[in-house]
Amino acid sequence: SGCTSCASCPECEPGTYQPYTAQTYCYSCPTGTYAPSNGPTTSCTVCEVGTYAVAAGSCACTLCEPGTYAPATETVLCTECEAGRYQSAFGATTCYDCPEGFFC
Repeated sequence: SGCTSCASCPECEPGTYQPYTAQTYCYSCPTGTYAPSNGPTTSCTVCEVGTYAVAAGSCACTLCEPGTYAPATETVLCTECEAGRYQSAFGATTCYDCPEGFFC
């Protein structure tokens, strides 16, 4: 049944949002985006470079692991460094060429 006051209307769960009024459910955030907490969430936040959100309904973005990178926002999966390139940090946006005398 309907809510008896605005205070009794449930808020969207983490990972969901509702951009319209007079609705009965919340939408899952699309992949590459997130909604971090309960509350009157009207949109999802895009994952920043160096992070990803592989699943719809994410409540946080994850840092790319060493050996991978995400050069763009709204990334679904991090990209592995190409042969001859490396990345040792979490949350990378690029990979580096292996220096002379080394191989990757």
